Amino acid sequence: MKKLKIMAIYAHPADPITDCGGTLALHAERGDEITVLTLTHGGRIHPNLFAEEWRKKNPDQSIINAKKSEVIMKKRKELEKAAEIIGIHNLISYDFEDNYIKIEEDIVNKTAEEIARTRPDIIIMDYPVNAAFPDPHTLASIMIFNAINRVNLFVKNLDGRPELHVKQIFLTKLPVNARDGISLNGLRNDLFIDISSIIGKKIEAMDQFISQGYSGDFARIFQCGF
Repeated sequence: MKKLKIMAIYAHPADPITDCGGTLALHAERGDEITVLTLTHGGRIHPNLFAEEWRKKNPDQSIINAKKSEVIMKKRKELEKAAEIIGIHNLISYDFEDNYIKIEEDIVNKTAEEIARTRPDIIIMDYPVNAAFPDPHTLASIMIFNAINRVNLFVKNLDGRPELHVKQIFLTKLPVNARDGISLNGLRNDLFIDISSIIGKKIEAMDQFISQGYSGDFARIFQCGF
């Protein structure tokens, strides 16, 4: 059986685990090559640990006074632990700021170079929910699409790399509520992956994201289906 090269590209450190960690674990067990790329350090996203500490009568000063570099390093370590559990072979973390409000050319260029180097068969990324009112995940997906298009246009003698046509792209987190039917023009998820055989790995990986409040009940109730 041919081994696949799968690349999951997301905005923040926890995203590839919450959104498709189970699917990646299945492919890792199959022997496929898994690469995860996160575009930003994610230091400002879901600072649950720090916000909850502020609410305490006697907060831990080492937590509430943590510098940005400490927060970023903690999230990176959490992702590294989760990646080891899932079976991710290649983990790439960019240090771009996570408060972007528009397409950043540097992110597009660097992502295109990494896609060209990795040459994946499949890319997994977020569904761009609403480009008119973009959140960081939607903007990340738009930048990834731009990077994929850029790789398609590489010319070896001009860019030093041959063009690459990614065979398949899968999008996660498409809203499925009935109330979204009109605004999404009837779009619905059309692929469901059974991850029951490795659900323990997904939950254990989710448990590593303590700083975001994803461990414990959250991992077991809300985020165990992908």
